[in-house]
Amino acid sequence: MKLIYIDESGNTGTKTDDPGQPHHLLAALVVDETQVRAIEEDVRVLGLKHFGAVSRNTDFEFHGYEIHKGKGRYFKAMKLHLRIQIMDDLFDIVKKQGIEIIYALVDKTKNKALLHPHQLAFLFLVERIEDYLKNKNALGLLVADENRDIEQRLIDDLERFKTLDTGFGYRP
Repeated sequence: MKLIYIDESGNTGTKTDDPGQPHHLLAALVVDETQVRAIEEDVRVLGLKHFGAVSRNTDFEFHGYEIHKGKGRYFKAMKLHLRIQIMDDLFDIVKKQGIEIIYALVDKTKNKALLHPHQLAFLFLVERIEDYLKNKNALGLLVADENRDIEQRLIDDLERFKTLDTGFGYRP
């Protein structure tokens, strides 16, 4: 069984003219169920390395946006070189554990579909995940971050994808 963790970057909703975020990226980290404990331990050790016991707080997480921008409770006072080191350490875990990455990118400035950019990226991502799982002869469990804007639409889409097909993507 593959566990597939999905999150987005560049979500400005239906606003397509933001020059700072012309793309909507939806990415999935794919891990085998047997890897979960080792990955969890590596992330726990990383938290202790950079934050000590504070990393055990229930609200602590390595959130990419906060690390990148130096925002949030844990990263706002942190110097850039330390935040870069954290990102390097996180990427080292991805490499060490052989975590696979699947993604879909939507150019919001060229999107002519009448779909929310996140909904369109989700459709493409599900197709790629399906191909990946077929090639691995594996089942997968999707775990997605909240997206209150279109959460119910994505749930409805996924149910339709499971029984029919995406009906829109790069292949039937």
